[in-house]
Amino acid sequence: MATKKKTQELSVKRKRRKPAGHKAVGKRVHEWERVLWRYVAVSSVLGVLALIYNLHPYYARTSPNFRDVWQPFFNSAARLWLVAGIPYVYVTRRGFGGTRMDLTDGAVHYLLFFRGIFYWVFEGCAWPRHIWRNRRMRITILSLGVKSFFTPLMACFMTEHWNNIWGMWFRHKGVTPLTPDAIKELNATGPLAWWNYMLDVVPKLLPTWQGFADGISRKWMLPDWRWGLDFYYQLLFFVDCIWALTGYAAESRWLGNKTKSVEPTGFGWMVALMCYPPFNDISGTLFPLNMDQSHSFHFSPETMLLLKGMTCASFTIYVWATLAFGPTFSNLTNRGIITRGPYAVIRHPAYTCKNFAWWLEYIPYMNHFHNLLPIIIWNIIYGLRAWTEERHLSRDPDYVAYKKKVKWVAIPGVF
Repeated sequence: MATKKKTQELSVKRKRRKPAGHKAVGKRVHEWERVLWRYVAVSSVLGVLALIYNLHPYYARTSPNFRDVWQPFFNSAARLWLVAGIPYVYVTRRGFGGTRMDLTDGAVHYLLFFRGIFYWVFEGCAWPRHIWRNRRMRITILSLGVKSFFTPLMACFMTEHWNNIWGMWFRHKGVTPLTPDAIKELNATGPLAWWNYMLDVVPKLLPTWQGFADGISRKWMLPDWRWGLDFYYQLLFFVDCIWALTGYAAESRWLGNKTKSVEPTGFGWMVALMCYPPFNDISGTLFPLNMDQSHSFHFSPETMLLLKGMTCASFTIYVWATLAFGPTFSNLTNRGIITRGPYAVIRHPAYTCKNFAWWLEYIPYMNHFHNLLPIIIWNIIYGLRAWTEERHLSRDPDYVAYKKKVKWVAIPGVF
């Protein structure tokens, strides 16, 4: 009797999840009402992200790339959603089953979460921790964290490589790249100034048959080949970043890249995030890699060119692995098991090729064992990333079947 009385007392003290007068909606809800609420939920999430991206010091003040690249990009995308969001939600519901997709609809999960917060703040109910215990809700929230962290990075990385590509091409053609001040001056002068500038510059920037013929006939000198490989290097990572940006920013049922699961452990998140800003500021300080000439082996220019070519070849496979994902690319998530491209040979081609390329890049600067310990540690970090991904993806029966088909993790015939 005492135990029963104690249980009743605890149940009285325990806060409710919902107000006492809460009742499930019994009437039929009109389709446009469902559409509107989903639109409101996604718009609210974008509003919260807008506050973070525009006001948080990390995005607003500490990094010019975020301020000059990501903020305009995100704000434009948010405005596009505000204009086209309602028709998009309506067409998507009509195309993918309406109420049948509600259980896996992120917008519905956002609504439930916001409702729980509302009940907690204004109705005195319990903090909605039960939402986190629901698997689908947890996937939606973690997936939002992945996208909101990685999408700004990919946008800034893509812009950096794009600027490098154009800067290298301008200088190669003997044209001075536009500076921000020059762009402001052209904008202030008006469209005619831009037109005259384009008439003068564009013909100089276009590739010529003579330049192509010189390359085919081996008239390029050693510096030309070095420039060509550097240009190709930047182009590779521009393609890689724009493809990754698409995967992070454009999750949609129409693209077939909805998230099935997200890395569930803090350790898995840690080893992934320490490879990206701002966290790699710490890991890069602890395990620094640098091309210090005082520790150089002073290889011949021909040897350095050969190593650069092998590095670009390795990174080509790395980018091929990114492209093999199609629109499903994303760190820390399972959006479907990829078995094509280099993934038909080994299970982690991107990590293998990236780490091999790093060895090629830093071997010339390992005199007196410089860079040796840091690069080994970075290899271990990426090995841990592969291990945590294996552990996560092995919960998917499709990945278990894939592991039986592709037995090698990183090195064909070895491991």
